[in-house]
Amino acid sequence: MEKEVKTKGRGHELGLAIFLITLGVFFVFSNFTKWSFVGLLFLPCLGISFFVWSMLSKEEGFLIPAQILFSLGVSIILMSKVFGGASAFQNAAVNLISMGAGWVLMPIVSKLTLKKNMNWSYIPGGVLLAIGVIFLLPSPISTKILNVFDSFGKSIRYIWPFALIIPGIIIIVKAIRSKK
Repeated sequence: MEKEVKTKGRGHELGLAIFLITLGVFFVFSNFTKWSFVGLLFLPCLGISFFVWSMLSKEEGFLIPAQILFSLGVSIILMSKVFGGASAFQNAAVNLISMGAGWVLMPIVSKLTLKKNMNWSYIPGGVLLAIGVIFLLPSPISTKILNVFDSFGKSIRYIWPFALIIPGIIIIVKAIRSKK
């Protein structure tokens, strides 16, 4: 047990060290080069360092900032270098799909590398992917779909608070009954 605690602590220390070295190397590299793409690599490099930190410390929690930073970095690279002339809707789609893909891949990476389940991240991943695909559709179709969501959102705002109130009342009733 004591050996496991020491190893886990070392993983955190090594992960932090990798993170700090990544930052330092990036800043040194950016100071000595005049390449315009160096700034684009900042977020993906941070994401990779958090991934390494997660692997060294055996903590799945570090996968969350790893995937967010890496996905945002990939999205920025795609929007600036690949889809430079895209419309605002298409750029939003690229960003949403990149982030969604990151959330969908996170539980797979977690299961394969750390043997831990993070299946909850399929939910935000799926939502982001679906919205990204909607933004890629031709404008008349995407506008109609987004208008349906808007109408649904306006009507549900009066209903959803009851999803909190009703369980709260049930818990109170059960608590009162259990005391009798």
